[in-house]
Amino acid sequence: MTAQSIRNTQGLFLISLLAITVLVAGGCSSPRLLPREPFSRGIRIHQDETLTQNGVKVPLPGCPGGAEWLGQVGGPSPNSGGKIAFLGHTDRFGDIDEPDALDNANWEVFSGPAQSPPCPQAFTQRYVPQGGAVFNFICRIVA
Repeated sequence: MTAQSIRNTQGLFLISLLAITVLVAGGCSSPRLLPREPFSRGIRIHQDETLTQNGVKVPLPGCPGGAEWLGQVGGPSPNSGGKIAFLGHTDRFGDIDEPDALDNANWEVFSGPAQSPPCPQAFTQRYVPQGGAVFNFICRIVA
């Protein structure tokens, strides 16, 4: 091997290493890789799926869900929103967030049905205190 080919190989190695470093660093700051937003107020609907054999919960993205206000219990908090209904689909974390939902009120919340894996629609009625509430749904898949 000549001195010229060794220098070319070293140069190629350094350029490759630099390119890999840029790609990895750029990927780590990508919005797709940002962590789940913490729940702050309003209503969060969370949908998981689990196999009945092992019980490990996995977020279910793309699942429809929503909520409808049933009635006020008392005055809303200073941070309350004014929405009395919303619809959406769960994100990659299995969440639908509506921070502008009216708090200190009774709500009917639903999740589903999901097509894949097949999960039926589920409903619940619950009080949302000042500050908000998280509604957790679990679809158990029989394997």
